[in-house]
Amino acid sequence: MHNFGNTKHRRSRTEPLPPEWGDVKDARRTFGLKENLAYTLINTGAIESIVIRSKGKARGKRLINFASVRRLLASLAASESQRGARKPMTTETETQIPPTPI
Repeated sequence: MHNFGNTKHRRSRTEPLPPEWGDVKDARRTFGLKENLAYTLINTGAIESIVIRSKGKARGKRLINFASVRRLLASLAASESQRGARKPMTTETETQIPPTPI
């Protein structure tokens, strides 16, 4: 480990980094996204995901990019704060999920 000046470059052992990717179960534990909603968000392009699979295999493991989920939640929170917290959401508003830039 290099010591540049008086600054020591160490990662804190008490604060683990949040995961960048996780499966649908991890997304539920972390963000409260139910499986159906997670796949809807993936299919509409609102959140990013990848599938890892062996060559020639049809099935694999889908992983969700948690940064894209955080961006979506921040966007939804910002739009909700703009329209006021006390106004109820209509069904039409609930189904309009803004696309996230890639």
